[in-house]
Amino acid sequence: LSTTTTSMSTHTTNVSKGDEASESHILGCSDALYESFLVDPAIRYFCLNNFNDQASEENFRRKFHNCTVKSVVYNKGVVAEVDGFQASALWLPPNSKADSVGSIWSSGFVSVAWMLGLRGTMRLLSYGPIVEPIKKKYMGDEPYWYLFFIGTRPDHQGKGLGRVLLEERLKEIDEQGINAWLEATTEKSRDVYLKFGFEVVEQFKIGQGTCDKNGEDKGPLDGVTLWAMLRKPNSQSQ
Repeated sequence: LSTTTTSMSTHTTNVSKGDEASESHILGCSDALYESFLVDPAIRYFCLNNFNDQASEENFRRKFHNCTVKSVVYNKGVVAEVDGFQASALWLPPNSKADSVGSIWSSGFVSVAWMLGLRGTMRLLSYGPIVEPIKKKYMGDEPYWYLFFIGTRPDHQGKGLGRVLLEERLKEIDEQGINAWLEATTEKSRDVYLKFGFEVVEQFKIGQGTCDKNGEDKGPLDGVTLWAMLRKPNSQSQ
């Protein structure tokens, strides 16, 4: 375990590396991600028509993000926050999988699947088989750090907190000479990542025939568009 606290300009980051993190760190990061992804189209799609009331969906979402943080801890990844959990980022290290049996069991994703139900769980399970061939296509067997989640609470967006988290981590990844990978779920986030040296290598959809572009069922059921993005080592940020 390595936990570091650093100050960049007027912002303070707290980063846990390894297979341990305090419960307060896990809870703070997962709560920040819960708020950050309230209107995310991909998360909306996974939740669509699976809950009878708003409270049940909220409980699921909070549990889901808590488990994602724990899965990164289990895989000895990086769990970072800035300015007292106003923003958080999760990085999975090379050669690790959030959907491995050990990761699913240790992080509590079994309970997430139970809460989500069969239909929602099948949606979640279908995501990997879509994305993994794309990764293989553009990286082969090259190692990469995977930006699993990054988000800023709505009332703190526009303050550069995401930039602080990205710049600090990408500098370390560049020093390792390793690729970075992510899937952007909105045009806005895609455009942000482009400024940090990520490139769109492929565009794909999920939920076609089930949801609209916002992850709901209010418009044409064309599905949610995502962008697979790759950053080669030492790519220039804007």
